[in-house]
Amino acid sequence: MKRIYIWVLAVTFLSNTEAVQGAEKWALLVGVGDYVHGTRLDLKGPANDVRMFEELLLSKFGYQPENIRKLTDYDATMGNIVHNFRSWLIDQAKPEDTVLFYYSGHGSQIPDKDGDEQDGMDECLVPADVRPGSATNTISDDKLNELFDQIQADDVTIILDACHSGTGTRDIDFSATTPQMEYRFVDLGLGGPEGGTRHIDFGAATEEGGGMDLPGGGASAPGTRSLSSPKAFTLISSSAAHETSASSVFYRGLTRIWSGVLTFNLINALKKADANTTYEQVMANVNRDVKKTNRRQTPQMEGAGARPIFSNTIGDLKSYNYIRVVRIDGKHAQL
Repeated sequence: MKRIYIWVLAVTFLSNTEAVQGAEKWALLVGVGDYVHGTRLDLKGPANDVRMFEELLLSKFGYQPENIRKLTDYDATMGNIVHNFRSWLIDQAKPEDTVLFYYSGHGSQIPDKDGDEQDGMDECLVPADVRPGSATNTISDDKLNELFDQIQADDVTIILDACHSGTGTRDIDFSATTPQMEYRFVDLGLGGPEGGTRHIDFGAATEEGGGMDLPGGGASAPGTRSLSSPKAFTLISSSAAHETSASSVFYRGLTRIWSGVLTFNLINALKKADANTTYEQVMANVNRDVKKTNRRQTPQMEGAGARPIFSNTIGDLKSYNYIRVVRIDGKHAQL
């Protein structure tokens, strides 16, 4: 008789609170670890990051599998990311819905073409089909602004676990006295901004004019939006302007995995949240825990931080057991 040994993860959910009636939850999760044009760009953590975020959304926050789209590694090309953003988050989400866009991978900088950056450089995400030495197939902050501005939902969370500053090259430190660390900035060979490097900045415009353009600004915030839109945008980035974001090795149970330092600690903090927990409260814990792994990294939060997490739909949490098939090996199945 065959014996199948099963390991099951059971998850208990939060109690219900009031939610917007008829609201749905939509998520696009992107993780780029394997790059098409050369292994020097590769990262070890993003595919794990996406899997863990999907598990969190399904097991605790009541997302339905059919409302989550995932793009990882070679599938996370520029065209696929933009297409799925439009067909999923823009075309599907209604005003009362909740939207999450999550990105794990490299960030970089490219020459600004429309003159809205005084240092001459746009921040960008680096999809799987980027070619070093070319800005083709990057997704600039201007493009992200265009996409975010078309989302109809008024409950939007954006999480970027990517590096937009640093030394100009991805660096790996495997010394015995420090944690294994892999940094998430890649120099595409297109030059740097005047006066040093910087990251995607979600704050209001500065005299330097730097930062990520996002919906909600206006004449008072040229170049970088002030996030004063009626839409509840909450934006989380993995490090401050002068810092570097990293992946590292963590224990998940008895298993060692690579994960983004922001992502791993953010997921742990969200697991402990209840229906009244705000983004500000979560990020206070995240900042503390991130420093234990990478003291050079300070996660940032901008926008609507005083609201509860996924505020439109936090109330329709239900109790489910979530099981993922990890491996089937002959008579043994690991879930």
